Amino acid sequence: MFNAIEAAIQALDYYATQFLRDFDAIPLAERTRTFPQAGSSAAEIVRQCAFVARRHAALLSNQEPTADYHPAPPADDPEEARRDFEAALEELRGALRALTPDMLQQERPTPWGATMLLEQVIFRSSYHLAYHNGQLCYIQLLLGDREFHSG
Repeated sequence: MFNAIEAAIQALDYYATQFLRDFDAIPLAERTRTFPQAGSSAAEIVRQCAFVARRHAALLSNQEPTADYHPAPPADDPEEARRDFEAALEELRGALRALTPDMLQQERPTPWGATMLLEQVIFRSSYHLAYHNGQLCYIQLLLGDREFHSG
């Protein structure tokens, strides 16, 4: 039988692994470099994804987010940004594991004003990481990487 919660955790782990792989492929000295074409540095993207992962965990747990929605603080230390992201992932996995199948029909208000069923919300973090992984791959391209990156 299909287990949506387990599928959401697997998707999160899959996309988080790719996201960190592509972050790690950027030379350490270049992870805080900002490109006009990309808008943010790789470390800032990782920090922002940590921030959003925590907001998603709060949404799943039916709690108010602990921080107002705004861009994450600048990321001057790429290794600190990575650790923050990994910690946020653990919080998000914990929120997913705390769900039960009967909870998936509960509605949650979203930050953009809509209401969604939890069964729809549980995959949003994976979609979010896949999108921002594309940004990391674009930064690699701007740095001269011509390797094919696939999701």
